Amino acid sequence: MNVFARHSNRSTGWLSRNRWGLGLLPLAVVLALAASSDRVKPYWWDSDLHEPQPAVQGEWFSHSEPYELKTGEQTMSLRLRLDSVRTMSEQELADPLGEELPPGTKAVEVTMSFEADPGTPLGGCQAMVRDQDGTQYTYQQDRVGAVEAGSPCTPVGAGGPSVLFGELEMPGPDDKERPEKYSVKRAWVLPEKAVVTEVDLWWTVPQYIAFRAGS
Repeated sequence: MNVFARHSNRSTGWLSRNRWGLGLLPLAVVLALAASSDRVKPYWWDSDLHEPQPAVQGEWFSHSEPYELKTGEQTMSLRLRLDSVRTMSEQELADPLGEELPPGTKAVEVTMSFEADPGTPLGGCQAMVRDQDGTQYTYQQDRVGAVEAGSPCTPVGAGGPSVLFGELEMPGPDDKERPEKYSVKRAWVLPEKAVVTEVDLWWTVPQYIAFRAGS
């Protein structure tokens, strides 16, 4: 009897001994994947533009958003307006300092006006346009014809302060003070058949200002 018992214990395989753990394995995998997706979804969701603030070309839009300094949370406030969106002429593109356009493209000039306290940090602004098909074209800071390259939200050489690693970074000694009211012109190189229907600006995602436009 003892010999039979010892023989039975030796013949019990790994699969038999771990059958309960194996049975719970699929459930553990499902729970792990669910937890992982819960972490990934907010990350990708929060790092993309999906909270538009609708605005209309030709009308002033008031915008405020928080920003963090090591001393605490601050608020950036300004007013901005999309003035015009237009295709540049061949004469304007003949400027020797501008980039030569690739075949099958055109240059579109976007003019915007801003009102903000000169001490407001507007550095780090980004912009893009969308065409009639929803295709997005991010601003590349290239000089196009006579249109200067620079931040889409501040004048060249007078950008004012910006936020860097929780510190307020002041402009250099050669920079001018940013005016309280000013306008900027920036240019995009787009396919010839593209029609700009929206101009978007943002500082931090997921929020962005969406100007309904025409070209």
